[in-house]
Amino acid sequence: MLAMFRLLLGYLKKSFHSIFFGFVFPIIMLTILVAVLGGDNAANTVLPGLVMSASPVLGIVTLAMTYSDFKQSIIIKRIGATPLRPWEFISSILIFHVILIFIGSFWTLGIGAALYHNQINWGAINWGYVLLSILLSSVMCSAVGVMVGILAPDFKVANAFSLLLYLPTSFLSGQYIPYQGISKQPALVIIAKIIPFSYPVSIMNRGWNNYSSSSDLANSALFNNYWVPILVSIVWIGALVFGAIMAYKYRRK
Repeated sequence: MLAMFRLLLGYLKKSFHSIFFGFVFPIIMLTILVAVLGGDNAANTVLPGLVMSASPVLGIVTLAMTYSDFKQSIIIKRIGATPLRPWEFISSILIFHVILIFIGSFWTLGIGAALYHNQINWGAINWGYVLLSILLSSVMCSAVGVMVGILAPDFKVANAFSLLLYLPTSFLSGQYIPYQGISKQPALVIIAKIIPFSYPVSIMNRGWNNYSSSSDLANSALFNNYWVPILVSIVWIGALVFGAIMAYKYRRK
């Protein structure tokens, strides 16, 4: 596992798109959205979604392209020739990217807090649910990313398909567009409930406003409780991780 970590870290250092979209782009989006929305609580509205942006960027897009790039070299062939079992190989990739996503998430949170500290209602945040939402989203998106990387025939297809998944995931889950905007369109609400990433985002948005007034809390998230998005997220994660392991075993043959 440590060898895989060193391999992935070495690739990350050479990957400009991962660094930019995982650590720089969310800060750019934060300043733009706060300026566009205006008001005294603009940062408090958009920051939780942007904290979650590390998951689809680093999990879906970066991981899919990383794995696909590995397939073009002899790295995957050498790994396939080792006695490393499929679940161990997939687990090491997922754990590395979960750690990376946590770093990216708290980077965005830290910069947001430094820039807009006075706009954030710190007393309303339930940090337990915030951490849980990041954990669920990081595992979910990383499982999607590794599956795309395994199944895509080449780097270009992996890039195109991961971006195709990333764009609706980001905008229609409540990540970039606050839930207040999505809730005004019933069709968008239905689509959001189909997207797996919407469930951890709902946990984040609700956890971010956990101790707010009842009216503010009701308008902050896709679901008006925690147990539904938590349960659905766990089911999705189980299915996606199992699918990634099966895809690796199939491609390995």
